[in-house]
Amino acid sequence: MNVFQRIQNILVSPASEWQVIAGEPNNAVLLMTAFAFPLMGIGAVATFLGYALLGAPLGGLELAIIGFVLAAVSTVAIGIVASKIAPQFGGRDDIGAALKLAVYAQVPGWLGGVFAIIPRIALLGLIFALYDIYLIYTGATPMLGVGGDKRTPFTAILIGAIVVIFLFVVVISGIIVHA
Repeated sequence: MNVFQRIQNILVSPASEWQVIAGEPNNAVLLMTAFAFPLMGIGAVATFLGYALLGAPLGGLELAIIGFVLAAVSTVAIGIVASKIAPQFGGRDDIGAALKLAVYAQVPGWLGGVFAIIPRIALLGLIFALYDIYLIYTGATPMLGVGGDKRTPFTAILIGAIVVIFLFVVVISGIIVHA
């Protein structure tokens, strides 16, 4: 898998790219190490550099490490939730396919992490993350078999779960940083 080609394809032609992804073997270790971790690193590196430019490199390093670890954990959690709720919407419980859905759907949000290089505008990255919703919607059928009119409620429930996961991550981050 060419990482740059995959990024371009999932952003520009997600419907056809999900079909390609669905045909690939499930390999969680390769998916996380060769694809997800480098993209998660964009926000982590940008966070570190942003704080370093403000004269607080240690604070930036701490936030970068915490953010990276929690991004990895939340990605796995999203995959687990997607896998477990899919049968309620006519899909299948397939953790490998659900992890691929969780990883590839977050590409825009991870790319938006570059805005963390200027801490005051870091939240602009959330605008990029809005496209994640569409990627979940388009990936639900090829990845988990959630089809037709059930894709919208599946996507809505999964987005609700993602919001809860991320709120949990924010709380945990705050506890760790202020400990």
